Amino acid sequence: MGKKSVNWKILWMFMTVFLMAGCAPLYVTAVEAQAAVRDGWVKKDDIWYYYQDGKKVKDEWIRYNRKYYYLKPGSGMMAENEFILSEEDGLKYYVDRDGVMATGWKKIRKKWYFFRKRTPKGAMRYGWLSETNASGGKDKYYLNKSSGAMYTDRLFKVNKKYYYATESGKLFNGWKTIDGKKYHFTLTGTYKGWKEIGSKWYYFEDEGYVKTGWLSYNGNKYYLSKKKADKGVRLTGIQTISNKTYLFDALGVLEREVDESDASVDQPGEAHTIKNFLLGALQPVGNTLYVWGGGWAQPTATYIGVYPKWKTWFNSHGSSYNFANYQDLSVSTRAKGLDCSGFVGWSTYQVMETQSGVGSGYVAEASTIASVYAGRGYGTLRSQAKLSKKGYIGQFKAGDVGSMSGHTFIVMGQCSDGSLVIVHSTPPCVQINGTTTPSGEWDSEAVSLAKQYMELYYPSLTKKFSLSCGVGSSYIRASNTLRWNAKTLSDPDGYSSMGADQILADIFK
Repeated sequence: MGKKSVNWKILWMFMTVFLMAGCAPLYVTAVEAQAAVRDGWVKKDDIWYYYQDGKKVKDEWIRYNRKYYYLKPGSGMMAENEFILSEEDGLKYYVDRDGVMATGWKKIRKKWYFFRKRTPKGAMRYGWLSETNASGGKDKYYLNKSSGAMYTDRLFKVNKKYYYATESGKLFNGWKTIDGKKYHFTLTGTYKGWKEIGSKWYYFEDEGYVKTGWLSYNGNKYYLSKKKADKGVRLTGIQTISNKTYLFDALGVLEREVDESDASVDQPGEAHTIKNFLLGALQPVGNTLYVWGGGWAQPTATYIGVYPKWKTWFNSHGSSYNFANYQDLSVSTRAKGLDCSGFVGWSTYQVMETQSGVGSGYVAEASTIASVYAGRGYGTLRSQAKLSKKGYIGQFKAGDVGSMSGHTFIVMGQCSDGSLVIVHSTPPCVQINGTTTPSGEWDSEAVSLAKQYMELYYPSLTKKFSLSCGVGSSYIRASNTLRWNAKTLSDPDGYSSMGADQILADIFK
């Protein structure tokens, strides 16, 4: 038999079928593997995992729907309701029970924490935290530097200052008594040493609370009230302490122990008059420059008459004099002139005392000197509520001591249009000025009078500094005044019933 020819077409078909049959399992396995790759969240046994490119994400923060979640190292399970300490940046984070990263305030196991809202987002805050409140102000909090927990209802110390956190965590601002000790808290901590608050002076211990009782300070002796109503207040004037009577000057310095019958304490002699007060106040006009802190230091605070160095300092400077170039507050510099408080204190000393070197003087801070004098019993404090009656007309009298923010002055008299003639120490020198009317009109009777008398009696001074002799209405509308009582300064010359023009004419006659 001859060879049969091979049918290659049929053979090829058989081989194709055979090869396809042999490769079928491999093809199915690949399809199944592809189907097993899953990206996104996968929940298994009530635990969430997250896959990317078919692999579990581990030890990493992922962002999903604008929220951040943390997948733990090792297992890759989503963290829930726990703190996360980042090994990468050393910062601490927190995720809630849904696994979401916390931002802003978060209460965790009865304590409050704050987590950053910006970079690094979610990181726990420590130390000071300030937030703008609904009224536009600032609320301040303190977060423990170790745990991050907000302080609440507690007194605490930071950088040698004391603070008080309320139950809400906000820092307390104002007076507060804790364990019988009186504190004055601010957002920047408690005070230390002397501090004036509400026109009263206090001394704060290093621990932040006010001292009470006797205090020795810089060689002087003071007494700070122990009474509940004014605890810690520095006392002035005549005070009875433990059945003894003492006299304290306007700055609270103890002058001496006195007998209640001591007439020199509260019984002025013939020289204690309103006219003599004004005459004394006029002595430095024309020969004394404004010096910051001048009149506070000895010996000028208790010197009778114009201190010689005032004239020397005045004569050694021309029209370009600027007090701001001499602000070292040394005793030698302060003895070269007078500031506004020093001027009023020195003027008061001239009428109250008869010899130099008695006590510590009568100077006090400008905005409070009227209230200090009133507190000492020299007269009555008249507030804006009283002064503003009848449009301020007739509400100021000769000798009144005016106090306003940052300044003090002596009233020489009031004019019919309500303007005041005053004498005060204001840059560049001690001078007589007239105020505007209460409504602010500069063409006032007082400005005209002041200019007239300054040019007539102090022409070189007026020309030297080109003095305008006028000041604004704040002297009227923003001041409180002391009205001397007759027991302290009498008025035998009838100045209280005279206008400024009559008083000036009498003084300069």
